[in-house]
Amino acid sequence: MARMKKEHLLFLVYTLEKINTKMIGAAKLDDDVYIWCQQQGMDLGTYLEGTYIEEADTTAVVHALEDYCEQIYQMSITEEKEQRQKIADLIHKDLEVAKQEIMMLCADEQG
Repeated sequence: MARMKKEHLLFLVYTLEKINTKMIGAAKLDDDVYIWCQQQGMDLGTYLEGTYIEEADTTAVVHALEDYCEQIYQMSITEEKEQRQKIADLIHKDLEVAKQEIMMLCADEQG
């Protein structure tokens, strides 16, 4: 299987960030949105771990994406705006770690 280009991996994280921004102001989104976000986080972590395991330590990125999935679940069951903001801040931190780790994992790759 060919590797996904760095730009595609980062675009996925950017998309998750944009959705996170929308979650802050929304009282509650459709459950399918939360499920999709969690699935993307799990798939991305699985992909990175399986693809780069021989070359690099993927522990930090996988851990950040696991935390991201947990925070998405928390967001899905929380309605209070102040609490949703706190969760969104945690999601943002997890996605920042994921971006940085992807940049390091893909440092030698074109794209």
